[in-house]
Amino acid sequence: MIAIFNSQSWATSAANKIHNYLIANRAGYNADRWSVSNKSASEEKWAVKIQTDYPVELVTGEAAIVETLPEKWHPDQPEI
Repeated sequence: MIAIFNSQSWATSAANKIHNYLIANRAGYNADRWSVSNKSASEEKWAVKIQTDYPVELVTGEAAIVETLPEKWHPDQPEI
């Protein structure tokens, strides 16, 4: 799943919360950070991938939860 935000600050906050959750709850997780927010090429929106074991109800802010990025998110790049 992917959370799409209207604000980069909400996207960054969500990525940080996912990272902290994984540090506390996943054995062996030792990344420097979970994700960098992924900006749309066509809109002022940012996406953060939600890890499968992260409780989606903890995603806050003006987020739309989707399964895949919209078609024109990055016309020349693969999904996150």
